[in-house]
Amino acid sequence: MKIQTAPGTKGYADIAQQFIQATVAIDFLDLHRDFLPFIPKQPSRILDLGAGIGRDAYELAKRGHSVIALEPIDQFRIAGEALYTSP
Repeated sequence: MKIQTAPGTKGYADIAQQFIQATVAIDFLDLHRDFLPFIPKQPSRILDLGAGIGRDAYELAKRGHSVIALEPIDQFRIAGEALYTSP
């Protein structure tokens, strides 16, 4: 079976290293400061589509949420597995 690339992901693999470095450099709380009030305080189920390297999924899981992170770009998933542990 041939795996097809989603059209919306075109070009990301070409800049994977820059994206990974930029994501690591941005603090989760700084990036999502305006959005944090909308994240449930009680443990919830969260779906992170286009999870990148998984930094946000990791931070949400640390806060007690059950997170499923999906990422179509191989380089991002590989970097995330190296950077963040997950049960």
